[in-house]
Amino acid sequence: MVEYGLLSGITAYTIVMELAWTGYARSMGWTLEPLGLGKKVGEALIGAFKISIAPSTINSLRSAGAYIASDLAIVAPGGSAPGLDFMALHGGARR
Repeated sequence: MVEYGLLSGITAYTIVMELAWTGYARSMGWTLEPLGLGKKVGEALIGAFKISIAPSTINSLRSAGAYIASDLAIVAPGGSAPGLDFMALHGGARR
């Protein structure tokens, strides 16, 4: 999800989840910004959040043990992939 965002120029995702999960998501290295107040749906309290995506997101997730690198590449028509270097983005070997 992070690599796809970086390759595609996406700087944020929107997620809707139970508010009880926000602490867990933050402990994994995600940066969450609430987009409003939570709402009770059935027995759960639900909220919408913006998750920021930046090259530093990879290091945040890695530090929390929540990142596994992929070999994702967006391939242009004709078979050539853009020149985004993930090694330069997150400064080290793939994990």
